Amino acid sequence: MNFLNNIWLSMTTENEILTKIIGLPFIFIEVTISMLLFTSILRISASKKQKIIYILITSFIGIICSAFIPKPYSNIITLIAMPITVMLVFKVSILKALFAEFLPTICIVVIEMLITQIFLVIFHCTYEMLAYVPIYRLSAIILIYLLLFVIYIIISHHHFNMTSFDNISKKNKFML
Repeated sequence: MNFLNNIWLSMTTENEILTKIIGLPFIFIEVTISMLLFTSILRISASKKQKIIYILITSFIGIICSAFIPKPYSNIITLIAMPITVMLVFKVSILKALFAEFLPTICIVVIEMLITQIFLVIFHCTYEMLAYVPIYRLSAIILIYLLLFVIYIIISHHHFNMTSFDNISKKNKFML
């Protein structure tokens, strides 16, 4: 009984280390859903091998950055590494690689802002509690990725995609 009480206590009180540990496996989920989203929207055809290589490389970078590098620097490294990885693995242009990074990121940020506001209203807590109380963070992460996956399903079902960036003239690419 005491063991269960300790688990519940650790899940419902602020615990930054436990929150980071719980969040690490979700990096694989985020990378996978983001890849599905940008390959669908940008019409990037990819083999199963390319997808697995991308997921492994990007997840490895994400885990290393999350576990060992402080926040502003880890975000910068991730923002630089992702388009490079997309370009190398999927053999696409820099413009497509940048869009491949920003489309899922924008979706995740918007969904996270909405979920955070809903949680703040429902649970009457602070943003710090949402960020560092494992039960809140776990619930928010699951909802964010679930909604992102639903967006992917809707987009792939309705065949929504952007026009090819490979056919844009050099002048227009430069302006973008």
